[in-house]
Amino acid sequence: MPPTRRQLLKGLSAVLGTAAFAQVAGCSRDVDVALDYTPAGDADGRSGRLFSTDALRVLHDVCAQVIPTTDTPGAHELDVHGFIDNQLFHCYDAEAQALAVQLLDAIDAGARARYGAPFAEAGHDAQLALLTDLERAGGGFTQAQRQQFKHLKNLVVFGYLTTEVGGTQLLAWDPFPGGFRGSVPYASVGRAWLGNVT
Repeated sequence: MPPTRRQLLKGLSAVLGTAAFAQVAGCSRDVDVALDYTPAGDADGRSGRLFSTDALRVLHDVCAQVIPTTDTPGAHELDVHGFIDNQLFHCYDAEAQALAVQLLDAIDAGARARYGAPFAEAGHDAQLALLTDLERAGGGFTQAQRQQFKHLKNLVVFGYLTTEVGGTQLLAWDPFPGGFRGSVPYASVGRAWLGNVT
């Protein structure tokens, strides 16, 4: 039996951490939109609902750096960049959307200034070096951009874990974590415990 929505949310919260999960899924609508998203085929040159073609390509490569291909597909292969575009479009206000667009523009501008090429053409090692500087608020990036990048990385992880691959190959599901003991003397427990109140 597949996990329920509640079990999925608990798993995502455990992986992301409570604070990070609250940033990307602060209300039930965020999760509903996330679970309703259908990944698109990897069509180069497409634009998003929020991002231009160039910005979506930058986001594609950022996703590839955050969760690269290993024994499971990378985030870029699972259309996490399209997921983020859709999530930002449907669940975030105009200010948050503008900040996301500005961050991708800053990443691309940073690559052009540093390497003389757009981020998408800079090469894997150059992209990683630039994003590492962004992570540290170095190399011309600000603390505000660092915080925006942190939120973007949380969205990458959130998007990845809501894919079939992320949900079935990375997240483990155990309907009875710690095992199930059906007949336990009440005296050995000491008192009843409150948990999982819906």
